[in-house]
Amino acid sequence: MSGAGPSRQPITSPPDTQADLTPEQVKRIEINRLKAKARQREREQQASSSSNVNRNNKRPLDVTPATSSSPTRSKPEPKLKRDSRLGKYFDYDLSKMVNTKGGFLVEDGKEPDEEVRAKERERERHRARQN
Repeated sequence: MSGAGPSRQPITSPPDTQADLTPEQVKRIEINRLKAKARQREREQQASSSSNVNRNNKRPLDVTPATSSSPTRSKPEPKLKRDSRLGKYFDYDLSKMVNTKGGFLVEDGKEPDEEVRAKERERERHRARQN
């Protein structure tokens, strides 16, 4: 151990296996790799779509189709029932409401006649006398 500085180990790159192989060997390796992948895919397909009895002598689990008429199929959830304790209420769609003249029943284009005006004047006079 020298006191001049930290010792460093030489960095080596991973061995280049492709450089040692001939083109024919590389070709064989690729073919074998593809064959192995095909065999693996085939095994997976057989395992997932088998209709054979499993080791417990039961049929394999499958996904139940949505069109099944089985009693165990999922059913649509029923609508929620309204709570009777809330009392009666009305839900108004305010976007469809029309101007109601502040709650007064007044027809458009129709002016109040003279008799109604006279009654209003009489009421105003009566109120003025009381105050």
